[in-house]
Amino acid sequence: MVLKVSAKEAYGINMGMTLCNRGDCHVKSSKVGNTEQLYTVVEKDTRYELTLDFSNSIIELSTFYDCPHVRLSVAMMLESEAEAYV
Repeated sequence: MVLKVSAKEAYGINMGMTLCNRGDCHVKSSKVGNTEQLYTVVEKDTRYELTLDFSNSIIELSTFYDCPHVRLSVAMMLESEAEAYV
């Protein structure tokens, strides 16, 4: 399956995403502006961990009571279907 994760942040926050599988964290998004996308191929019945990284962002300067928000969109499709789009 092809996994697509999109993020749109508010308040000028630059966020990165990392997808890990059993400690192997080789899939990373870029930190460009306040919209990120992460694409990768995933396997059935496998556990993955998605980490949101707010370092290098103005959230590092915010107080505990500030509450930025992130909209995440997750989509999956069969790898054979994704080839038609490419």
